[in-house]
Amino acid sequence: MLAAIVRFLKGDCLMGGVELLRSKAEECLEKARAIGDRQRARLLLVQAHNYLKYAEETEAQQLSARHVDYREGLSGIAALRRGV
Repeated sequence: MLAAIVRFLKGDCLMGGVELLRSKAEECLEKARAIGDRQRARLLLVQAHNYLKYAEETEAQQLSARHVDYREGLSGIAALRRGV
């Protein structure tokens, strides 16, 4: 399941991926509450957990990328000031 999420997010929805994953997790939780079959409900809870886990990982990667971009931007500004 997680591999399918990764493949999906590598497409065109990486920017909105975190919110999409959280929305999918919420859908799984709602379905799990409505289902009487404990085994199926448990599978939906695992699926919801996986969506949330990947959302957190995606968000961390995006924040890390922003931090790197920010640091590179500062380095470029410093170089311009030095006249390099």
